[in-house]
Amino acid sequence: MTYKFNIIQDIKTGSNIFVKEWKLLISTIVVFFIPLLIYSIGNDYLWTSIKVILFLLTSLLSPALLILITKLTENNYKKNKRYSLKEFLKDLKNKYFDTLLTIILMGLILLAIGIVLLIIFFIIGAILSIFIKIPTSIEEFLTSPWVLISFLYVLIGFFTFLIAYSSIFFTTTITIVTKKKYLEAMRASFRIVKKKLWYFLGTIVIFETIISIIQLIVKTIFGILSKDPSSILGFLQTVVIQIAILPISIAIIIWYFSIDKKPLRKKVKVKTK
Repeated sequence: MTYKFNIIQDIKTGSNIFVKEWKLLISTIVVFFIPLLIYSIGNDYLWTSIKVILFLLTSLLSPALLILITKLTENNYKKNKRYSLKEFLKDLKNKYFDTLLTIILMGLILLAIGIVLLIIFFIIGAILSIFIKIPTSIEEFLTSPWVLISFLYVLIGFFTFLIAYSSIFFTTTITIVTKKKYLEAMRASFRIVKKKLWYFLGTIVIFETIISIIQLIVKTIFGILSKDPSSILGFLQTVVIQIAILPISIAIIIWYFSIDKKPLRKKVKVKTK
C-alpha cells in the first residue's frame, strides 16, 4: 500500500473544489442550519422542548452534510465532474441512515473506551493508595508522587484514545463511498491505518490542529462582536466555521482517495519447452 499525499497540495485542491461547487455547498449548509437559526432568533421565546427538538434536528442533519461533502469530493476528484442536487438527494436517500447509525456506533465505541480508561484509572489509584498516601489538599497533591502518576496516566490515556480515534477515522467516508457500513467499515478503516499507524496519527493531529485554529479564530472574532452565543451572531458563527473548514474536510476525503490499494501481482509467464 502506498501513500501519495501532500497536505498543502490537497488543501489547495480542496479549496479549488470548494470554489467550483460553492453554490451547492453554501446553500445546503445554510438550509441545514435553518433549525439553528430559528433557535438563535427565538431563544428567549421558545419553550425548552422546542429548543431541544431544534437542536436534535440540527444534529440529525450532520450526516447529510457529510454525505454532501464526501460524494461531491468523489465526483470532482475521481470522476472530474460536478455534483448535482439531484445526485445528492439520491445519495442522501441511499446513505443517510447507514451514515447516521455508523456515527452513533463510533461515538458509543469511543465513549466505551473513555469509560474503560476511567475505570482502569480508579483501579490503579485504589491499588497505589495502599502504598502511597492520598493527599488531602492541593498543596499536598502538588508535592506528592500523585502528580507524576496522574500526568503519566493522562498522557497514556490521551494517546490510547487518539490511537482508537485514528483507527476508525475513515469509517464515515468508507460508509458513504462503499457498500461497507457499521463494524465492517470500522474494520476497513483500521486495516488502512494499522499499516502506518504513526504516519496516520501525525497527519490526523495536523488536520485536527488546523481545524481547531480556524475554529478558534472565527470564535474569537464573533466573541468580540457578541458575548451571547445563542444570538443571531451565534448562528452565523456556526455557519462561517462550517464554510471555513470545508477545504480541510475535502482534503481529508482526498487523502482517503489517494491511498492506493495494493496492486495485484503480475502474472509471470512460464516458458515451456
